[in-house]
Amino acid sequence: MGGMGGQPANFLDDCPVPGTGEYYYEDPRYVGLTCLEDMLVQIDEMGIEHGYDVDHVLKLGRLMEKTAGHRLRSEAVINGRTLKEGHMKFARPGLKPLKEKQGEEPKQLLPKEWGDNAVLPEKYQPK
Repeated sequence: MGGMGGQPANFLDDCPVPGTGEYYYEDPRYVGLTCLEDMLVQIDEMGIEHGYDVDHVLKLGRLMEKTAGHRLRSEAVINGRTLKEGHMKFARPGLKPLKEKQGEEPKQLLPKEWGDNAVLPEKYQPK
């Protein structure tokens, strides 16, 4: 929570192993790879199933800050969840006419000719 934990990559079969470099042990600011709260909000916004109650995790993050007595590294704890509908401050009013000019629907995310599934170009396919 809040980036306070150790590097998850430093554990193998539940046994701590050395980090990825000497910096990890010399500078106490290098703790954790990412904040659970921030990563969980990102995963949730991408629509990836995860099984966590995001709002509860954010509440736990706020409680962790109270317990530690100072702000931690989580942006999601400070800013909350991302607005699903987007924020008007960052709206792109010229996007709709541009999409229409290109023959796309307003909510269309990808060109229709791309199809539903991603295809690896022939030259990159395994041989």
